[in-house]
Amino acid sequence: MKKVFFFLALATGLASANAQLSVTITGSTTGVPLSATVVAATSYNGFGVPCALSVTGVNNNGTALVTVTGGSANYTYDLFTGTTAGATGAGAAGTAGTINKTATTHTFGGLLGTNGGGSSYTAKVTDVNGCVAAITTPTVVVTAPANLTATITQTLTDLCQLNGGSATVTVAGGVANYTFATVSATANTPFSGPAAAPTIATATNAGPTNVATGLSGNSTYVFSITDANGCVL
Repeated sequence: MKKVFFFLALATGLASANAQLSVTITGSTTGVPLSATVVAATSYNGFGVPCALSVTGVNNNGTALVTVTGGSANYTYDLFTGTTAGATGAGAAGTAGTINKTATTHTFGGLLGTNGGGSSYTAKVTDVNGCVAAITTPTVVVTAPANLTATITQTLTDLCQLNGGSATVTVAGGVANYTFATVSATANTPFSGPAAAPTIATATNAGPTNVATGLSGNSTYVFSITDANGCVL
């Protein structure tokens, strides 16, 4: 019995002496360093938004696409106004300033473009381990066209003709081509006849000028201008 007992004790001791410790290190599940890219994702004839800031309702539909590589989900996406990334969730811009998701892409919407220039937005991505993505160019610029404006000058080319008037419409800003259209033609008192319809009823061209002819004297004409992005003056 003593020999059996000694053998068991020795075996137990050997097993204990050969025991190993193990530990699992948490980190990237992809084995790839966390990085990201950000680009302005909308293009309206070369601009990030279709119209200038002075046009209500269509100057805040720019977008920015952020794409992530590596790291570990979930990812926290932030977009900040300006050229500097702040703390997560602080001072974020767009329709979803901070978003947490498993997907490796996110599109921020509701971005503004500065009238005739650009608005800067800076992206930041953090993974579940708190790693911040390396973004080579973290700031994007959402551009807007110059404000759409126009002037109109009148000329009475033939005083002897009932419809001898003309008007020159000159447009600036916006994006060519432009559609010039007649909104209304109204005869004023004491002119007895109806105002003649001008020849500029509808015309689309590169501008910047268009001439309406055959206008009646003592009459009021209203014109509209629509540019290639659908912005209306």
